[in-house]
Amino acid sequence: MRGSAQGFESFGLIALTLPGSSDPAIAIAASRAGELGVLDLQYVSDESEALAAVNRLARYAAGHRCGIKLEAGAQGFVPHLISSLPPEIGYVILVPTAPDVLRALVQSLREQNLMVLLETISLEEARLGEELGVEALIAKGHEAAGRVGEETTFILLQRLLAHSALPVLAQGGIGLHSAAACYEAGAAGVVLDAQLALVHESPLPESIRASVARMDGSETMCIGASLGEAYRLYHRPGPNANEELRRLASSLAEQSLSKDELRVAWRHEIRARVGSEVDGRGALLLGQDAAFAAPLAERFRNVGGVMSGFRQEIDNHLQAARALKPLDQNSPLASAHRTRYPLVQGPMTRVSDRASFAAEVAKAGGLPFLALALMRAPEVRTLLAETQGLLGDQSWGVGILGFVPLALREEQLEIIQAYKPPFALIAGGRPDQALTLERAGIP
Repeated sequence: MRGSAQGFESFGLIALTLPGSSDPAIAIAASRAGELGVLDLQYVSDESEALAAVNRLARYAAGHRCGIKLEAGAQGFVPHLISSLPPEIGYVILVPTAPDVLRALVQSLREQNLMVLLETISLEEARLGEELGVEALIAKGHEAAGRVGEETTFILLQRLLAHSALPVLAQGGIGLHSAAACYEAGAAGVVLDAQLALVHESPLPESIRASVARMDGSETMCIGASLGEAYRLYHRPGPNANEELRRLASSLAEQSLSKDELRVAWRHEIRARVGSEVDGRGALLLGQDAAFAAPLAERFRNVGGVMSGFRQEIDNHLQAARALKPLDQNSPLASAHRTRYPLVQGPMTRVSDRASFAAEVAKAGGLPFLALALMRAPEVRTLLAETQGLLGDQSWGVGILGFVPLALREEQLEIIQAYKPPFALIAGGRPDQALTLERAGIP
């Protein structure tokens, strides 16, 4: 595959094996399905185990695109592994945790005619990738498993696309629907990992499969942000590696170490606990997108089916968007709201509680909502009067909390009914509360 490794001229799908496992089955299946299968070796500490997994991938994915993922500077055997790679391996994803080592590693890989992608969680890392001459970037968002930054996938993707000439793939929170959004946003592809946790080829034991099958995405947590490097993992109740890592993070934060020393020590602690999840005690790196694993496995069964399903849904969504143009100016929803675009700005306490804010949203073509939160009647009266005067006949609305004390809610409702804003939105409310507003002529 080297020397003829396909780039990202068309939208690419990458299937990444789960962190901590050396089983290449998912990568093999993806490669044989015509996509790019990648074996994640970032948390594999045994050289012979890593080499055996790579050779198995190369053997069974022969003639198809495949690659590996490594962390720069993490494993002492990486240079030997790189020099021993079978010719079938055409791609390497690198994690930029050691910039000095990374530079030499990228040079070595390029000399072997391997296509190098850099996993990035920030614009700074993306710029480093450009400087080093990698072929593509992976925008790994806050929703993803393992090492993450502060920005969510869509925000990071747009930031990198705006500031980099390199192809950018998206990782984190990607499902059947959002993959099409990434395509339309200009991404060169998407990366799937936790989404494939329950397919036929997944090596996860039944005990963990059962837990993942129940996930809705809220079961993950981030640890280590105060140390300069956060990691997202599956949150298990009771004594386990997560609680141990929390204590270690607090302990490290109190030590007199430099920022770099803190990050190195923290990575060491993470690495020591990933990959031993079979006994239910180790750290299991899973992103919020693990919530997609059960429906994808139920619908498509295996890796090949999921890959084909993603391709089909991307096409379906794009065709529907082109035919129906749901976000166009003056679409049916926009017409119903009397706005230029079918966009609604949700109420935000201490953010959208100013008439000037609502005016800017309306001017840009959206439907603004004022956040009344816990405002008393005089504040509500002043805000609604100012907004009504500023926006004139433009559409706007009020956002109220349905769970505030009854006296406060009635106080707010009296003012709202007096000013009759074009729309209202109730958070945490009940149908009877909505009915009160509807009867007053406020949708």
